Amino acid sequence: MNAKASILFLMSFFFFTVVYSQLTENFYDNEKLKSVGMLEKGNKTGMWKYYYPNGQLNAEEYYLAGKLQGMVKYYAENGVVVGQEHWVRDLLQDSAFYYYENKSLHKKGIYVAGAYAGVWKYYHENGQFQRAVEYKNGLPDGKWKVFNELGVVIQEGQYSKGMETGEWKFYREDGSLSYYGTYAKGKRVGDWYEVNLKGKSRKVKNPF
Repeated sequence: MNAKASILFLMSFFFFTVVYSQLTENFYDNEKLKSVGMLEKGNKTGMWKYYYPNGQLNAEEYYLAGKLQGMVKYYAENGVVVGQEHWVRDLLQDSAFYYYENKSLHKKGIYVAGAYAGVWKYYHENGQFQRAVEYKNGLPDGKWKVFNELGVVIQEGQYSKGMETGEWKFYREDGSLSYYGTYAKGKRVGDWYEVNLKGKSRKVKNPF
C-alpha cells in the first residue's frame, strides 16, 4: 500500500469511527452525570459507567453490539463494590460475588445461561455462614439448613424443584425446636405441631 492509499485508508477509518461511534452522556435533573459510554450504530459498545445522583459511581458494564459482555461491577453509594458478575451475550454466566456495604461477603455462586446453578453460599453481614443452597435449573433442590448470626440452626428441611417437601423444622434463636410438620409440593400437609419451651408438642392449624 503506497503513502497516498495509506492516507485515504486512515481518513476512511477515522470517518467511519466518527460516524458510527459516538460518545453518549445522560444526565439527572440536577445536571449530574447519570451514564456515559459509546454507541455504535445505536448499540452500546465497550465500557459504560453509571452514577448515583450524588456523583458516586454506581456500575461499570461492558457491551458488545448492544449486549452485556464481560465483567460487570456494582457499587454502593459509599464506593464499596457490592456485586461482581460475568456476562456473555446478555446472559449471566460463571462465578458471581455479592457483598454487604461493610465489604463482607453476602453470597457467591455460579450462573448458567442466566440461572442459578450448583451450590450457592450465603453469609450474614457479620461474616457468619447462613446457608448453602443447591440449585437445579435455577430452582433450589436439595437439603436446606439455615443458621442465624450466632451460628445456631433455625430452619431445616428440603426442596424439590423449587418447592418445600418432606419434614421441615423451625427453631427459636436459641436453637430450641419451635414448629415442625410436613410439606408436599410447597404446601403444608398433614398435622403441624408447636413445641413449647418445655419441649411439649401440641397440634396447631396455622403454625405461621
